[in-house]
Amino acid sequence: MTRFKPTKRVRPAVEPLEGRALLSFTPLSIGATSEVGVSTVATDTAGAVYPSGTFTGTVDFEPQDGPDAADTLRSHVHPSGVDLRDGFVAKYTPNGDLLWPHRFGGANAVINSGDQNMGDLVIDIKGNAYVTGSLRGSDAEFGDRPDGTPAVLSAHGPADEHGLTAEDAFLAKLDPDGATLWAIAMGGSGTDVGGRLDLDPAGNVYTAGSFEGAATFGTATLTSPSVSNLFLMKHTPDGEPMFVKQANNVQTIGGLDVTSGGIHLTGAIGGTIDADPGPSQRILTAENKYQSMYLIKLGLGGDHVWSFNPTGSRLSSTFGTGVTVDDAGNVYVTGLFHDQVDFDPSGGKANLSGGDTYVAKYSSAGAYQWAKALTLNGGRPESIKLDGSGNIYLSSWFNDTADFDPGKAKVNRVSAGMAEGFLLKLNASGAFSTVRTFRGAGWDSGKSLAIDASGRVYVVVYTLHDEILLRSLS
Repeated sequence: MTRFKPTKRVRPAVEPLEGRALLSFTPLSIGATSEVGVSTVATDTAGAVYPSGTFTGTVDFEPQDGPDAADTLRSHVHPSGVDLRDGFVAKYTPNGDLLWPHRFGGANAVINSGDQNMGDLVIDIKGNAYVTGSLRGSDAEFGDRPDGTPAVLSAHGPADEHGLTAEDAFLAKLDPDGATLWAIAMGGSGTDVGGRLDLDPAGNVYTAGSFEGAATFGTATLTSPSVSNLFLMKHTPDGEPMFVKQANNVQTIGGLDVTSGGIHLTGAIGGTIDADPGPSQRILTAENKYQSMYLIKLGLGGDHVWSFNPTGSRLSSTFGTGVTVDDAGNVYVTGLFHDQVDFDPSGGKANLSGGDTYVAKYSSAGAYQWAKALTLNGGRPESIKLDGSGNIYLSSWFNDTADFDPGKAKVNRVSAGMAEGFLLKLNASGAFSTVRTFRGAGWDSGKSLAIDASGRVYVVVYTLHDEILLRSLS
């Protein structure tokens, strides 16, 4: 097995698992002489691994093999001489051998300059990669289309003194060899960001993100009365627009999962939203001045099926950071909560108290199944995934003493000074199975998760200045 060796500082060896644990890790690293940030990881049906993110300067995506121009990407340089932030998607074999890296950006463009996160990445059953995020500026190069014409995108709106505009969302499709099939921009003069992606069984692609003001999506123009608003757009596999929907006063888009049974969205609202994108109304209201998690299910045509947000005490708050759906249509959502929150939308009582991380399960009809609380003293869960047996995986970070068992038992881990990342496995009932923690010389956090068909788990680990992929062999 090939192991990736970073050209920057080497992380300390990860601590061994307890004897009953089922997970083991092989570090895979992307070397860089400048800055590189991996935001998302995905796998295809053959087990190939795709990280995506942003970078500046020069990045060698297979540093252990020595200098090789085919393995190296260089970001664009602004006319002033400043290195700009470009986006990338790379593809590796299941053994960690680089197949290709792909760059997009331009001398007058920045890819998702706000937080260095690409947005999202999904792979279809044919091995085509879809990527979303946001861009600023003009003439961002996404590669040549099959007919030889370049795919060049420019954001809407006036440019500042550096030639950069407000952000527009983008969506691009690459073939299994990394060649660009198509790329499109979506937005207007405000800040418009592509946040989450998923595919339905027919290969149609769904993009969920945020927009401000008046924004164009295909042939439709949406107008927002509030600062932060959700858009949900559906395209065919060839990039043709099918529909776009909106919801106003949506503060965050935390997760998107699309199955044959429908479209599932979570995040946070502030104030009141209409969760029904059709002519009817489904009003969700945050009970107080704090955020409230929403969970929305739509049909594949964009029609409202069900939605709710939890209620709670006067000081309660919640938000959703991830959602996933099992083969039976059951919906699992995770995020953070504060004070006392009732997770049962039917009028029954399913209170969690204290505040920290939650994991909750609902039926395909939106009926409450269970909710569990974790005391992690850390950041919000960055990702939630299921394996083929229905086990639940979460990744994020913790500080001080964390209890990873949502039941009555204690499974404590203590961080050594700064925050440590973790990968937590719960069984299908939400009971503790095992946990893996990892730390380097500074602050660490587990981010995006992917699980391949053989049960291998990949997690992106943020290490203050580096991004490292860890492969788990179950």
